[in-house]
Amino acid sequence: INTKLGDGVMNVLGAGAEDNGQFFGIEATGTLDMFSLTAGYNKNDKDQGVNSIAGGDSSVLTSNSGWKLPYEISNMADAEVYYATAGVTYGKYGAKLGYAHAEADVSDDKADETWGEISYSVSKNLNTYVKYSDMGKDLDKDYFRFEAKYSF
Repeated sequence: INTKLGDGVMNVLGAGAEDNGQFFGIEATGTLDMFSLTAGYNKNDKDQGVNSIAGGDSSVLTSNSGWKLPYEISNMADAEVYYATAGVTYGKYGAKLGYAHAEADVSDDKADETWGEISYSVSKNLNTYVKYSDMGKDLDKDYFRFEAKYSF
C-alpha cells in the first residue's frame, strides 16, 4: 500500500521527513468451533514507518501486530513484525493469548510483546475484558487494561 502524508502532518514531522511511504502486510485467520488462530507479517517502508491508513470514509486498514507494540516500534521506518494470536470462546467467556516480535533495521531496535486477555459478555449489550501485556526485557514495560463497555 502506498501512502502520502498531508501538509499538516509534514509540518509536525519537520524538514527532511519523507511525505510518502509503503507498507506490506499479510494475515491469515482461521476458526474451528470455539477456537481461533491468527498469524501475520508486516513490513514498513525503509524511509517512513506506516502501519495503518484511515480512509476518507473513516474506514481504517491497520496491522494487528500486538496490543501495544505498534506504539513502541512497529510504526518505525524499516520495521518488520511477525505476530500470532490464539483464542477460545465458550459461551459468554473468552480468552486470548498473543505474541509479536518486531525489528527496525534502521535503528537496530527490537521488541517482543506477549499479551493475554480474558473476556466476559454480561449481556447482549454489556461486555467486559481484562488485558495484560508484557513488552519483554528490552523495553521492560507492562500494560494492564480493564474495560466494561455498554453498546446501544
